[in-house]
Amino acid sequence: MTPEPHRDTDPVIASLRKEFIATAGATVLSLIDILKDGATVDGTVPITDIRKLKKELHVLRGQGGSFGFPSITALAAGLETHIAEADISDAGLVAGSRRYLSAMKAILDAGDDPGEEETASILSGLSSGNAANLSGNQSSA
Repeated sequence: MTPEPHRDTDPVIASLRKEFIATAGATVLSLIDILKDGATVDGTVPITDIRKLKKELHVLRGQGGSFGFPSITALAAGLETHIAEADISDAGLVAGSRRYLSAMKAILDAGDDPGEEETASILSGLSSGNAANLSGNQSSA
């Protein structure tokens, strides 16, 4: 079932939501860049970049629902868990993290939250991929 597009009747709320979409989209892109540019030769990410990733994810997690994107909150929480459960020296951390961030970017680009059912489906697919990565099957995102 496709959710109805989010309609803000209050122009201030609509403006804030639009600003969130732009800002969150830029944040997600910068995190994708950290994972691409900050990764070392062996595919791992320096701890300073992991800290920045965690900090920005926590902000996205907190703001998503406030601006009508509970899916962003759920995906950020899922990625926080993925990072917490992964060995930071595991190249699978990068691939799994990029998948979460790509899903967030797609939602923000669409401009509407996909709804609970679709979000659950996205998370299920991401969780399945992470289980494969953490068990040694490393695929690229």
